[in-house]
Amino acid sequence: MSKPLSERYIHYDATGVDRWTPLLPSADALRAQGFGKYVHHLTHSYAIAPGSPLEVNDSDERLAAEAAAFIEQTTGLEVSCGLGKYTRLQEERNGVYDSSLHAVAVREYSTGTQYGDTVALGSVLVHEMMHSTAVDTAKVLDIETAGAHGIYTLQPHHVTEITPSFDDDHFFEEGLAEEIASRWRMQFDTELRERDRDLLGYGEHSPLPVRMYMPVAPIDMTTRDGERGVQYPAFCSFGIQLLSEYTGVDLIDLLIQARKPETQASASERLRQTVDSVEPGLYDILTSAHYSVEDFEDCLKIIKIAIANHALTHAIDNNAA
Repeated sequence: MSKPLSERYIHYDATGVDRWTPLLPSADALRAQGFGKYVHHLTHSYAIAPGSPLEVNDSDERLAAEAAAFIEQTTGLEVSCGLGKYTRLQEERNGVYDSSLHAVAVREYSTGTQYGDTVALGSVLVHEMMHSTAVDTAKVLDIETAGAHGIYTLQPHHVTEITPSFDDDHFFEEGLAEEIASRWRMQFDTELRERDRDLLGYGEHSPLPVRMYMPVAPIDMTTRDGERGVQYPAFCSFGIQLLSEYTGVDLIDLLIQARKPETQASASERLRQTVDSVEPGLYDILTSAHYSVEDFEDCLKIIKIAIANHALTHAIDNNAA
């Protein structure tokens, strides 16, 4: 198991402003680590297997069509992926997008209420279908290094960086998908929009906006808030929201524009510049996070620290002036 994100970075104070810098292993260690992860990826992490395939019924097809139409209307991005339904998925996930098959798979489950089934299952479909919209701008490369092949993915909002496909840039990719999923939830429960500034606790984890939870019952049934579930990417979505509010730049819109070939380069560059304007190097910190609740929550904490430090530094500079 890899170390938490917060333990993979040194926290230091060189200029009076707190910063984060990556702890990088040696080149030999990186090559060995990369090959080991690649082998594990091929052996254990095929996205959709295992599980018995089930018939996609009319209700599933209607919900999927509604989810696709919602994404296209909300983002202007085309959804063209296939849909499969299974008794279970790898690592017991509720849903997954498999780029090699260009298909979304969902696991059979029921929340026990029609509202919950529509909102929760619809959220999963919207989230996974959003991943599929990167198909036109994400590039998959097969690179041979020292006699071994590695599959690499160039993320939609990356212009030059190439990252291993088994360790993609999860933070922005997952944050974007979950943000659009949360907007799907709000269309079914208008009080979610009115309570967007309300934070709801999740065990010992950082509080998140209520709209970022998948509700089993309508949000106005406040006595049932404890039955709401949260997806790990919600920490990413909230972090992006905080950065957007602090900088005055809609990062979600930039991430959407970075999925369009004609605006990819300019949107990608502005995304990096905006994030790094809060803390130099913050963009690279966030894109190095692994897919885990620990890393995603660490990212949210790092964003809060960066914003607080930036605001304090500017307040001091303004007073000095």
